[in-house]
Amino acid sequence: VEPEEEEDVEDAEGDFRQKGKVFVGNLPLRARKAEVAYFFRQFGPLDKVEFVRTHDDPERNAGFCFLYYADADADAEGQGAEAAAERAAEVDGVDFRGRSLTVRLDDGRKGRARAEDRARWVDHGRGKEAPSPWHHGRDEACREFRRVVESRPEDWQAVVSAFERIPKPSRREFGLMIVYYAKRGDKHHARATFENMRARGIDPNAFVFTRD
Repeated sequence: VEPEEEEDVEDAEGDFRQKGKVFVGNLPLRARKAEVAYFFRQFGPLDKVEFVRTHDDPERNAGFCFLYYADADADAEGQGAEAAAERAAEVDGVDFRGRSLTVRLDDGRKGRARAEDRARWVDHGRGKEAPSPWHHGRDEACREFRRVVESRPEDWQAVVSAFERIPKPSRREFGLMIVYYAKRGDKHHARATFENMRARGIDPNAFVFTRD
């Protein structure tokens, strides 16, 4: 009985995985997206590489990135995105510019967490989704950020601090931060914030494009 239960758990967790997605950690902070892509293309064609930049230095990454392999020839044996991702994960611990990289397949943690959070806060009787404490906290952080931007724009440290306290900024908050940097003439941080937004899968709207 116990082995069957373990197998069910593994299958349930696997449903949330994004096939072809790989996490790469312990990157050199000055590593470039192009050189990371060049190294990992040996395992298969890449659809994209997502870097997350730091706010204090737009030239420095946050020490990790995500790779998305493409299904260039999924019908050929061993050529699909998942097969390429598995080959990449086999080099976990490889030396890259003096650092031992952490390379592993997407574990579905984010997708599973979102599904569990949604299930936890749905009112099954009426089909209404009740806001969780996390959402309440995020909304409060967003309101505080907008308040600081409007009332204390000269205090850039307070503005940046308020933005960084938002657990998961939306396009609106990213847009406000980009515009704030642009008005200060800080093109480097405006660009870094823009790239950070794109790396999180948030596409800019016309407002962000025209202000960036």
